[in-house]
Amino acid sequence: MHQLKENPQAARAAFRLIAARTRKYLLDVESSPLEVKEPSLRELAIQNRIERQRMRALTNFEKREERRFWTEYLDQFHFINQIPDYQQLLAFLHDCLRGVHPDEVILDAGCGNGTLGLWLMTRFAWQMKKLEPSTVSSLPIQCVCVDYVESALQAAEQSHVQLRHQLFGDDNTVPIQFQYRMADLDQPLPFADASFDKVCCNLVISYVRQPVVTLRELLRATRPGGLVVLTSLKPYADTSQIYRNYLQVAPGETQIEQARKLLTNAGHVQLKEAEGHFHFFSQEELLGLAEQAGLAAPQVLRCFADQANALVGRKT
Repeated sequence: MHQLKENPQAARAAFRLIAARTRKYLLDVESSPLEVKEPSLRELAIQNRIERQRMRALTNFEKREERRFWTEYLDQFHFINQIPDYQQLLAFLHDCLRGVHPDEVILDAGCGNGTLGLWLMTRFAWQMKKLEPSTVSSLPIQCVCVDYVESALQAAEQSHVQLRHQLFGDDNTVPIQFQYRMADLDQPLPFADASFDKVCCNLVISYVRQPVVTLRELLRATRPGGLVVLTSLKPYADTSQIYRNYLQVAPGETQIEQARKLLTNAGHVQLKEAEGHFHFFSQEELLGLAEQAGLAAPQVLRCFADQANALVGRKT
């Protein structure tokens, strides 16, 4: 199905053949796939909206249920750091942010278990090995991690502290410092205007209830000229491709089993999307979101093993 969704011509031919064979099976009426009638794109869009509204009405996903869902999801998400495609996504985000530099203040909006912070700290440890101690800036980067799942924030802080000790020991000149704040991206952020030089919202915008309002709030908290980067799984994303890529490099059966659990976990998110609670953004939809929110110079890039779209822009 994922392959068909990526190829509309192949999908149309396949569905026509299915309809023709079904007609033969149920009515014993022979017909050619070319004789099968199909609805217009407008009719399909209307029906899709009706089905999503129906599914959303039939399934309970109030705020308390939503918080429980993400608590359980993030509890199974730690292994993602071992997946090469996800590591490449983090490197891609760093490039979209044009790097991060001394004295900058970064917002990790929807930080989850703190994977972006772990990657940034590791990167700086590697960079510091190549520099003379006297050339390392005394002005650290400030990274503010925000999430509304308390256990995820606690896990983020714990993992950052552990990695900091492993990489830097008791050195107090670490070039990146972290703060942690409980906040719901569906609500106004607890930060003053123009608080951040750069904002990253990785694989989260699909799950908020009013994406335009959330993006406007992120822009409000960004300084003029600051960068905003957000990502979303693309429509009909095939997360099994990321799993298949990992199978080629997995060191053992234990790791393969962990990756399989991660794939199952991703399936829960895609189910909620099919039920109409989440929304994966196409390139055109992200550009429309940027226009509505007032994001300047927007561009959309494909990332995460070609299964996600990234929106990059600036605050005017």
